[in-house]
Amino acid sequence: PNVRFAHCGGMWTEGKHPKNTASFFGYIDECQYLNGVIAGHMSKSGKLGFVAAKPIPQVLRNIMKQWRPSIFAGFMGAFASEFWFLAFAIATAASVRTLALVEVLFAQGITRFIFKQPTTPREGLGIVLVVVGVAVLVWAY
Repeated sequence: PNVRFAHCGGMWTEGKHPKNTASFFGYIDECQYLNGVIAGHMSKSGKLGFVAAKPIPQVLRNIMKQWRPSIFAGFMGAFASEFWFLAFAIATAASVRTLALVEVLFAQGITRFIFKQPTTPREGLGIVLVVVGVAVLVWAY
């Protein structure tokens, strides 16, 4: 046929589906992968948990390969989120967002000292503006 159909998800099988159909694998697997990582981390036994809309074989394979190495990153992200919720509960949104820019300094430090990438003048100006903004905020309180 002159019309082709494509399905995102990798469910097409030669011989089982029509020749004018195909499948591709989109980025939806990332959120399904993270669901599995979080579920595995939340388990007291350390066993893998997985939440998905469909049992897509590629997603299952990715999770089985990568869930254990990413537990630390997932835990740290969840831990950081707890502090965001606490900060928004006890301070104004403007002050919390301004102080959150401090993470830019940490990211730039990691980039410079661990990955050995030089700081551009534009990044340097951004760092100065972050420091000035945080100083003004702290001074105002």
